[in-house]
Amino acid sequence: MLYEVVDARAPLTTQAFPFAPRKIPIHILILGKTDLAPKEGVMKWKNYLEQHRGLPCFLFGKPYPRMVEELRKFSEEIVRQKTPVRLFRAMVVGIPNVGKSTLLNALIGRHRVPTGDMPGITRGVHWVHFSPHILLLDTPGVYAPKLSDSQKWVWASLGCLPEGAYDEVSVALQLLKYLRESEQRVHWEILGVEREWEPEEMLQGVCEKYVLRRSGGKWDWREAGKKVLALF
Repeated sequence: MLYEVVDARAPLTTQAFPFAPRKIPIHILILGKTDLAPKEGVMKWKNYLEQHRGLPCFLFGKPYPRMVEELRKFSEEIVRQKTPVRLFRAMVVGIPNVGKSTLLNALIGRHRVPTGDMPGITRGVHWVHFSPHILLLDTPGVYAPKLSDSQKWVWASLGCLPEGAYDEVSVALQLLKYLRESEQRVHWEILGVEREWEPEEMLQGVCEKYVLRRSGGKWDWREAGKKVLALF
């Protein structure tokens, strides 16, 4: 059994291996961080993934407090159908910082594995009992062999890539361009910019609002990029 955790804000882009052929008899998709995503969008993704991808889909986050109970019942029913299996092994997988360890702690009802809001918290594998007949394996975040440009900037924007694995200026400019064209409400006043500005003008505006300068007095676009990503 495979529990794959993705970020509810970008479920397809944050799949670990979206195009890899799978022969997994029981593949369950968990949309994590639902409290950070618009509810209407989350439900649309759930319907799409179940109807068009054929994947059982559960929503994990504060807006859905019964999810753990529902997933437990769903999993236990699968185990009953698979008897006489004495011990059923399941794995929790996903790219870094989508909430795998937080999910695992919720499933077992106590804090057993470390969690945090930065990628790379889980360093090794952890086996824990989910029920008398189900053993769960928590794993570090996994990456696709090669990230596309679109994957890279989205993963970086969502906090799924460690610092140093991407260029903050490039990612921030792509994020600002996306937000500028998005229908979502954006609090531009926090950045000190206007929607009508070009992304480069916005990054300069962030420098000026937060007085981000390098030694010598030049404006520091790298720090501005980091600021944009942190605020997002």
